[in-house]
Amino acid sequence: MSKIRLLVVGAGGHGRSVVEAAELSGQFEVVGLLDDSLPAGDRVVGVTVLEPVVSMAHHRVGADQAIVAIGNNTVREKLFQQLAAAGFDWATVVHPRAIVSPSAVFWVAET
Repeated sequence: MSKIRLLVVGAGGHGRSVVEAAELSGQFEVVGLLDDSLPAGDRVVGVTVLEPVVSMAHHRVGADQAIVAIGNNTVREKLFQQLAAAGFDWATVVHPRAIVSPSAVFWVAET
């Protein structure tokens, strides 16, 4: 089975963690990073920074799924909406050694 080609938006600390978890999961091939603060061509944890975030639609052909790896919730939501408008499917990345506490409670906000 071929790996899912993953585009990661954000190359900071959260982005590095997502890249490592995605690769360790064995499900993804990280095809690149989009980040506004690093020049194209830089490499972060072995993955190339492709372009600034505004170029996300250009990378739809080369990626099967995308994930926003930015800690700021407001910025993350805005970028998720832009990725959806560009036609991206969402990735769910789970570290292979992740555990859920037995005391964790599932909660859904009422709308």
